[in-house]
Amino acid sequence: AEAKDCIVRDYGSTSIVCVCNATYCDGLDPISEESITNGNFIHYSSTQSGQRLQPNKGVFSSNVPASDATVSFTISKTEAFQSIFGFGAALTDSTALNIKNLSNAASELLLQTYFGEGGAQLLFLRIPMGASDFSLRPYTYDDIEGDVTLEHFALIDNDYDYKIPILKRATEIRGQELKLFTSPWSAPWWMKINGTTGISHLAEEYYQVWADYFVKYFDAYAQQGISFWGYSPQNEPIQGSDHAAKIISMGWTKENQTPWIADYLGPTMEKGGYGDLKMMILDDNRSRLPGWAETVFANAVAKSYVAGTAVHWYTDEGIRPSVLTQTHELDPDKFIFYTEACQKTLWSRVTVNTCLSGGVRNTLLQSPRRSAAMHKLELGILIHFLHRIIYGDLHLHTDQDIIVHTTIAKYFLAFNNWVVGWTDWNMAINEQGGPATFDYNAAIIVNATADEFYKQPPYYFQSHFSMFIPSGSQHVSLTSENDGGLLNVAFLTPETDVVVVLMNS
Repeated sequence: AEAKDCIVRDYGSTSIVCVCNATYCDGLDPISEESITNGNFIHYSSTQSGQRLQPNKGVFSSNVPASDATVSFTISKTEAFQSIFGFGAALTDSTALNIKNLSNAASELLLQTYFGEGGAQLLFLRIPMGASDFSLRPYTYDDIEGDVTLEHFALIDNDYDYKIPILKRATEIRGQELKLFTSPWSAPWWMKINGTTGISHLAEEYYQVWADYFVKYFDAYAQQGISFWGYSPQNEPIQGSDHAAKIISMGWTKENQTPWIADYLGPTMEKGGYGDLKMMILDDNRSRLPGWAETVFANAVAKSYVAGTAVHWYTDEGIRPSVLTQTHELDPDKFIFYTEACQKTLWSRVTVNTCLSGGVRNTLLQSPRRSAAMHKLELGILIHFLHRIIYGDLHLHTDQDIIVHTTIAKYFLAFNNWVVGWTDWNMAINEQGGPATFDYNAAIIVNATADEFYKQPPYYFQSHFSMFIPSGSQHVSLTSENDGGLLNVAFLTPETDVVVVLMNS
């Protein structure tokens, strides 16, 4: 396998991105059978110094003295754990707009780099059910007050003009049906207790109408030839309950969501012909585990409709990964899937003080979080510096270096604790981190003005997994008496190839 070389753009401070445009994007050639049989192997490396999935061929030897081995691992192909579903990202309104803002040729290469052979080969896509925090405005598919029959339910232009064409082309590139799943950020404002799109709960008199809304959504996409694999009842139910989120959101507690699943959502989906879709509970940070799953599973009817638990990564640093194993042990037949993950761009005092002019520096230091208004501020110079300092860094200032390594470590910790798949947040954002309201990063940055996009280190982090671990692979035992401090995990593919992923500090 030979790599199509990365076109490097170096922003200083070892900040490197790979530049793609309308005519070229780096990628890998297919792996030949002879290169990984008869004692042969391929080692792919991505490094701080700039290597990106660099292939190196080698031959195993049984004559290496133990004293020469810096580290050693033992793989047991017969000691197997969870089956792997696959890897993915989210197609938000922002992502769809950014892709469509590129030329046809450049957007085609962006989709190829995510779904094509030689690219990340993603299989899963998360589609918000209506608006998310990466939408230009809060909306649902029925904002007509009092429409309890959902007569006015309808997809919008974003679906018809952007999302659906992208989904169809991505499926063609992948060469198989993508596994799509969805999550709502909020019910229509008129169904909620306080009549807003923000923090609030669903009014009980609309429990059935809200369940009917799910069926309407899947029907609408089915009419466009798009079918789904799964869904969650609510994106981040704690977001709309515990604090005043300034994004479109709706809150649930585990105590009130459980009977709604049992008495309304589950039966309605089954009656509507969608009982085979995978319902994933929680869809929030693992700080709520195993408690959320315990409450739902204690209701036998609700549990019967649930296929698994969806997890977000945003509080992982403070919550031990063993809660994932505890959740798995509640019912080993219910899977655990990471459904949202991304890096924050971190308005750190180090970055601000080091890189920005006084006026912009003072503005940022006085602002606890970038808002929609700040996106529209005159921030051209700001984004230039953030692109240099944050985007593309494998080695940043001390605090950020820890965060980058923590980011990669989360993959290892997850798969070593029964997680079956991993889905990143936005596939692509623009140079301003949006269009959106929050300061989050993505694996790919789109510069529509230059008709190019930038593949950042997170793209390659995930690709070390997604390119080589197809759906149906099995997590297998990998042990070591001296691992040299390397994070490690191993898999056995359906073709019985062994894949080992390692990371140093």
